[in-house]
Amino acid sequence: MAKFHWRIFLLRWHRRIGIVSALFVLLLAITGILLNHTHELGLDRKPLENATLRSLYGAVPESAPQGLVHGLAAGELYAAAGRLRVGDRDLGDCPQLVGVVERTDQILAVCSNRLWLLTPAGEVIDQADSVRGVPEGLSAVAEAEGQVLLKQGGQSFAVDLGDLSLKPTLAGEAVDWSGALAPAAAADAADLDWEQVLLDLHSGRILGAWGVWLMDAMALLFIVLAVSGLFMARRRHRRT
Repeated sequence: MAKFHWRIFLLRWHRRIGIVSALFVLLLAITGILLNHTHELGLDRKPLENATLRSLYGAVPESAPQGLVHGLAAGELYAAAGRLRVGDRDLGDCPQLVGVVERTDQILAVCSNRLWLLTPAGEVIDQADSVRGVPEGLSAVAEAEGQVLLKQGGQSFAVDLGDLSLKPTLAGEAVDWSGALAPAAAADAADLDWEQVLLDLHSGRILGAWGVWLMDAMALLFIVLAVSGLFMARRRHRRT
């Protein structure tokens, strides 16, 4: 049986990972350089008019609604391009804003896949997603007998605003589910510029959640590449 050589094994995989990583290094380097000079190049003032790229952000004709909009002291709370926003401030992932429930000192924003607990000024107190038991496909919100209810298909849930936990419950026929909030205006080309495209390319967010995970995976490969290179260099140094 042939003897296993760690150095040969690492060298082989070091080369393979290096080839794949090189493409992402080029992407990060090019977008990084451009981001350092977006103002000089006018990219922060140049509207995004490419239809293919705009479709990645969910930009649609102005007449089509994108979701719900709700006014806060800090600005309008709405979902656009898959993100929850208060005015110009990006809070995080929200494919669609389903409804908003106001309390004296807190506001519950219900997205189709996530719950956001906010202050009246729009600051994030807490959030919960599928990891904490929030199901995908939430479609409506209601208040009944002091409880906040959520609807997903034929299933109803009661929300505990203390920890954003959900408990299955039966909702009566008299429950008035949400759906009367005003539609938000769709994003147009002026809302998107090339600087935003470069930022999202650099972080991977242009591909959504999968893009972020892809960039995280590549970061791990860069670490493996660096560690294996140092290991082989150290072994070679010892031999010489």
